[in-house]
Amino acid sequence: MNIGRIVDAAEYPCEVYHEVTDTVLYTFAEKRQIEHHHTEGAGIITIVEGIMGFASTHNMETLQESCILSQKCAHHGSTPRVLPQPVTPADVPEGVDPRIVKISQEDIRDMADKILADIPPFCDVTRGNIMLKTQKVNIVNSNGVDAKKMGTFAVLDVAVQDKNQKDLTFYSCYYSRTLDMEWPLTEEVERWHKAQNMCECSSGESEIILSPLAFSRILDAVFVPALCRDLPEAEKMLHSDVSEIDVVDHGLLEGGMGSAPFDAEGVPQRVTPL
Repeated sequence: MNIGRIVDAAEYPCEVYHEVTDTVLYTFAEKRQIEHHHTEGAGIITIVEGIMGFASTHNMETLQESCILSQKCAHHGSTPRVLPQPVTPADVPEGVDPRIVKISQEDIRDMADKILADIPPFCDVTRGNIMLKTQKVNIVNSNGVDAKKMGTFAVLDVAVQDKNQKDLTFYSCYYSRTLDMEWPLTEEVERWHKAQNMCECSSGESEIILSPLAFSRILDAVFVPALCRDLPEAEKMLHSDVSEIDVVDHGLLEGGMGSAPFDAEGVPQRVTPL
């Protein structure tokens, strides 16, 4: 895939809010690992000054490493950056929040370089690409939440290899939130206290441990459709101005004392709204 050609062809290469605190930085697992998330592993979120760093692993033995990666991503995302002034409303396509500003292609690549430089020392980078996507998402969950979202994000595709020569692939994603959607993520400390204790938090950081199903739901709902591995379909999606998907989501797992966390089909028995 010619990433440069896709970047150059995009009418809106990347959109983020002018306010740095509204820019969210994600790191998450590759599609091929998500299948494991329904039965084992964990997703980790580090929050620094309102900026979130996502990390995921299907192997609990690498949980500490994933925690480190999420912390690095969150700290990088919370670093103040000089952004262009917002474009005038007349210059903004219909349906796009007028506070969204353009970021230069050089700025995107610069942020990608910084992320690559922050890969934990136990990993070697084996590849790195940038993908761009404009996505409109309609989400309805079992709690009656009906939310719509539209935004453009730049995805840094990073493949890393750990010291044991096991392939671990992460994505670092700069994601633009819009005002028309509320998506709070609740802590599941009680269910994941063992994993929580394995992660060391510094001052000013907070950690959220997500259940495997909750994390995979988030990935499936928003990010995975933009990361299609079929090359013709991926290029088609990346070149489109806007694509739209409908998601019926079951929310976040709320584990109960002594209760089975999943039903026979792998759906959480008790859920909390996204």
